Amino acid sequence: YAVVMPTIPTRLRLTAEDKAAMAAYWAFYEPIAAEVDRELRRSLASLPEWAPLIKAMSEEQAVQQSRESLARQRKALVDGDWAPYLEDVRTQGVQYARAGVSFVAWYDIIAIYRETIRRRLAGLAKQDPERAATVAEGLRSMIDMAMSHLGEAYLAAKEQIITQQQAAIRELSVPVLQIRD
Repeated sequence: YAVVMPTIPTRLRLTAEDKAAMAAYWAFYEPIAAEVDRELRRSLASLPEWAPLIKAMSEEQAVQQSRESLARQRKALVDGDWAPYLEDVRTQGVQYARAGVSFVAWYDIIAIYRETIRRRLAGLAKQDPERAATVAEGLRSMIDMAMSHLGEAYLAAKEQIITQQQAAIRELSVPVLQIRD
């Protein structure tokens, strides 16, 4: 079955300031991406909803997934081609909804990710507070965009699952009694 989702907008409503902040975030993030990814995976491996998914992935799969995700993010933030990144985010929303991962579990990821970046950003803030503020704004914009698209897809998938379950329950709850020969 397919989940019906609104199409990805061909033009996002990003201001020049949004684009500059996201570019600043990317310039800060890209050199530390592998390190952040490893720390995030270690943290997620200790959370009940994410641990089985993290542990089921081989090291090669994790590296490949990270490489592909980084390429999609770069394409979005540097080249302005958001469609592959947003489509991947939407696909993740659907997959994790079907896998039974709670939406709240995504906030665990975001909280861990933000804290991981925040710790690294603290050093920059001491040296260049203005740049650090711009990077933080870019991070916020990126996370907001990703979570809105993921959430929309997740919700659409959950609604479809609920509709299918309701139909199955209605079928099961119709009594079949022979009244006469």
